[in-house]
Amino acid sequence: MSQILYFSEAKASQFARPKRRVHFRQGAFELTIPLIGAKFTATAASEGNEIARKIEEIIDSIENSERAALWYEDPQVSDGDWVQFEAKMAQILVTAGPYRMLFFGPDPLATGSVALLLYGSPRHLLASPPDQDPTDIRDLDSYPTSLARMMQAVSEDEQNPVSIRGRSTFELGAISMADRVYQHAFSFPTVRGYAQVVANIDSTDQINFSPPDREPIRPSRLVVASPLYVEHSTAPFPLET
Repeated sequence: MSQILYFSEAKASQFARPKRRVHFRQGAFELTIPLIGAKFTATAASEGNEIARKIEEIIDSIENSERAALWYEDPQVSDGDWVQFEAKMAQILVTAGPYRMLFFGPDPLATGSVALLLYGSPRHLLASPPDQDPTDIRDLDSYPTSLARMMQAVSEDEQNPVSIRGRSTFELGAISMADRVYQHAFSFPTVRGYAQVVANIDSTDQINFSPPDREPIRPSRLVVASPLYVEHSTAPFPLET
């Protein structure tokens, strides 16, 4: 059983609906949408089915395109690519002045050679984050300017996250955010989904996760991506047959 946590209508709108519905990985999506907030009323079941149907159609479009989704750790992943992921990630809502951003950040204790940082708009959340009160950026980082400017850059170009302006500031903010997830997260559940890569950061000197009372962890690469959807599941992705 899976629960969709996040679904981006903005990304879904980039894909034309096919004339004939094609089922992707039949049986793979057994989805439950939580009844949280006014948005999910008596129509929750039909709305959940519509989201599940959109996800199936979009994934089918991605997987049957010339650039099918890669696993996020694949060394061939580049900016603009679609990736599939499954990893332990924290969910944190951050605010900086008028800007609000949701992050799914890597668990440093579970980080391998490649770390993954997802970001998106909290308005695409289908379930409340574990931290109901957004973390103020001034309490999160000793270099608040980088994160604030990163959030501003994303907010100004949300429809095209691959072409973020102020790229160097964006990357510094991403590194800073990924490095501080551990200290501000309550839990790191396993999540999975599809996302579009915004940046690949290959710099072991800059990426330095620092879990409390442990040696620093330095992944070889940080993949920053904007998710189409994120779901929480206790079962792994089904194998192709």
